Amino acid sequence: MIRFLEDLATDEPELVDEQESSFLDLGTGNGQLLVGMREAGFEGLLTGLDYSAPSVEFARGVYATEFPEEQEGNDYEFLHADFLASHAWNPNNREWDVVLDKGTLDAIALADIKYGELTGVQTYPHQVSAFARQLVLITSCNFTEQELIKIMTRDGLFEVFKTVPYPTFEFGGVKGQTVCTVAFTKTK
Repeated sequence: MIRFLEDLATDEPELVDEQESSFLDLGTGNGQLLVGMREAGFEGLLTGLDYSAPSVEFARGVYATEFPEEQEGNDYEFLHADFLASHAWNPNNREWDVVLDKGTLDAIALADIKYGELTGVQTYPHQVSAFARQLVLITSCNFTEQELIKIMTRDGLFEVFKTVPYPTFEFGGVKGQTVCTVAFTKTK
């Protein structure tokens, strides 16, 4: 994911700017993706979001240990919320330039929780579109590339921007890969 973003920053700085772009990591876990983003030279605000309060506290500690000169709230932040439950976690309707998901949609699908009449997977694109300014980058090991595309483009909120190539294997005459990453742009 980071290598893909580095390439975008070089090739398409209007989408990803190393100095200015803000990033939201959905399901940040231990915060290592954001640590990697900073180590790669991304200087904008890094935000980690997780539904687990202990995870958020752990990620804060990990990040603060790696970058003691940075200040939470100015350079980075970690937030505790279930972004699928409501817009209440984002009362100021903030947007981030790039939203990152490295398995959170997978976990949402496995949890099989309903949000009103919709599943978490059905709710996901609508909630993400509320805080994604321009780009959403999703990595999945549970969904195929085509399944991710169907989920994110079904209601016209996003369109496919690029897919990240991974090594493939063939079994029983069918080609596949163990992970897929798809970048989506928000439709206007």
